[in-house]
Amino acid sequence: MKLTRKRGKDCWQWSITSNKALAFLNEVKDYLIVKDKVALIGEKFQSKRSFRKVSRSSDEEYVEETKLYEEMRKANARWGTEYYQGS
Repeated sequence: MKLTRKRGKDCWQWSITSNKALAFLNEVKDYLIVKDKVALIGEKFQSKRSFRKVSRSSDEEYVEETKLYEEMRKANARWGTEYYQGS
């Protein structure tokens, strides 16, 4: 965890990646209400990446990862941003 300042206020940031992220999403997804769609997209995205070696992805994998990334941006969009589609 890391302490940062945003808009003049202290806040904590926490991040997790790779297989740990996939395991975390599997553990918490049943308890999510607001971010359940985001968690499912994240789970799909991470499951495609987690077990791949360091080698580059194929063109098909890249296209699929890009689609999931765009879905995630739309699902996380805030009002007033280009991705916001209303609720």
